[in-house]
Amino acid sequence: MDRTDYTAASESFGETIRQAREKRGWTPEDLAAHCDDITPMHIPQLERGERVPKLKTCRQLAKALNLDETALLDKAYREHIPEDMRTFLEGQSPEEISSALARVFEIADTLDPARKKNLAEAWYETLKLLGETG
Repeated sequence: MDRTDYTAASESFGETIRQAREKRGWTPEDLAAHCDDITPMHIPQLERGERVPKLKTCRQLAKALNLDETALLDKAYREHIPEDMRTFLEGQSPEEISSALARVFEIADTLDPARKKNLAEAWYETLKLLGETG
């Protein structure tokens, strides 16, 4: 199975990671050793869906497990975008989405830099999934 098909075969982000890891005969420790900034304890939490992965984490896991990065990112973020937000964004024009995004960043200006960066990454990934960015 090519990597796109393998990624699509699993129902969830966590299941995809677990299946790909087990297919290689790797433990969580083995997988963590192939990634920067991911601890062995973090892997099972991601597999069980207890944590929302950061963009960097998704990219590292895709590379280590030879999974299609775009499909894995889609799986990771679509699972965690609330249905009402997804419905709202899918029904909006690019201009309306840009306006909503501008309002989010006005609010984000009150957040500390780390939280602001996480919010920006989440919005970027959401828009990318909806085909509004490159």
